[in-house]
Amino acid sequence: MLIETSDVEYFPTAIVGAGCAGLTLAYELINSKDFPCILLDPQKFRPEHAFSFWDDGHPHLTLARSLARKTWSKWEIKTFEETIQKSSSRFVYSTVSSSNYETYLFKKIAENRGTILNARVTDLYNEDTYTRLETSSGDVFLANRVFDSRPPSPTKKTIFQHFLGWEIKTNKSVFDDTLVTLMDFRVPQEDGIHFIYVLPYSETSALVESTVYSDTVFNPKWYENQITEYLTNVIQCKSWDVVIKEKGAIPLNYKKDLKPLGTPIGLNAAAMRASTGYAFSQIIHQAINVSGQLKQGQDLIQIKPGATSFENWMDNVFLDVLSSSPKLAPYVFSTLAKTLSGDDFVKFMIGDCPLSIKLRIIFALPKSDFILGALRNAFK
Repeated sequence: MLIETSDVEYFPTAIVGAGCAGLTLAYELINSKDFPCILLDPQKFRPEHAFSFWDDGHPHLTLARSLARKTWSKWEIKTFEETIQKSSSRFVYSTVSSSNYETYLFKKIAENRGTILNARVTDLYNEDTYTRLETSSGDVFLANRVFDSRPPSPTKKTIFQHFLGWEIKTNKSVFDDTLVTLMDFRVPQEDGIHFIYVLPYSETSALVESTVYSDTVFNPKWYENQITEYLTNVIQCKSWDVVIKEKGAIPLNYKKDLKPLGTPIGLNAAAMRASTGYAFSQIIHQAINVSGQLKQGQDLIQIKPGATSFENWMDNVFLDVLSSSPKLAPYVFSTLAKTLSGDDFVKFMIGDCPLSIKLRIIFALPKSDFILGALRNAFK
């Protein structure tokens, strides 16, 4: 029940940010004592993205699974020298339209008397009984609990995973729609770690994305030229229509925490695996775990990050080595794919990686480069 306190509205829960993490948490709180909630976000429009994830059949992924556009049981990594194909007995690779996922959550939240307000939270004050939130629209709200789902900010040292993708349609069969190309390194490597990512929705339609790991985000025309060259010269596709464009820049490391506006969740709570950029399923697990703790009446909420401290250290070293020597990337990723089984490769990609897999990875990679990377990382 929404309580009126003079001109100030009260909500059991307030969530700063109405992206994937904020919406997922609000949705999971429906029909609990912590709902209705209010989500506050100044962004009125969210661009379309493909939310891809590895699905192991976990109950937490039931909704995402039901909204999945397509799933694949095989994937590959390509270099100029070789192609490594993998499959898994435990995981399938799935993708969900971000707009479909977020629109579904938005509708359910609104139907259950939740509120989503286009406004920026400017100040937060902890009072005797409630937390007081002041916004750029001049509104003031009170809440029992506040969660902060805003992503952290990059710094001058940040390495980004930046990309631009086209969803295309062709007149002829071009794609193998049973096989995802996670990384095709048969593209120029002069401007950073660069690969093409291909999600084939059918034999005549696919998302084709130019992805780079570097400290500089490029002009959109750069990526579009790379995609055009790849389609024309690598997979011999002569004509296509662009249906949808998507782009983004994900900060992977050396991020700056924002002034906290509540308990962090999502990317603000390290849900993402830094070396790979995967975060969607980790955000869902995190949100559902938090909602479960709230429903059990726990006061101190435990937020599980997407990777362990040791995995974060490994990721920092990994990114340091590849940013220092980007031409190593095709060899490093293809070596990982050859060294690990399909199941173990996925565990590395999403941050569910036991010590035995970590040791196999360490022993398989170039020793001198990674020792130097570890030493550099120790003094940063």
